[in-house]
Amino acid sequence: MWHIITSIIFLLSILSLSGGIFLAPDLKIMKICSYLSGNIILLLKATTMFILVLEVKYHEQKRL
Repeated sequence: MWHIITSIIFLLSILSLSGGIFLAPDLKIMKICSYLSGNIILLLKATTMFILVLEVKYHEQKRL
């Protein structure tokens, strides 16, 4: 379940990065896309850490 969510967020970050590359002739759009992709990458890192913590807690509960 969590792996599906992280893969969707990862695909969204790749799409936003590629959008910044394909729209490069318009500098304003490129700045917006790079800002969004930076935020999505930070969101991806935070979500991955959150999911790792949840999985560790789940396995600890299972062990008890």
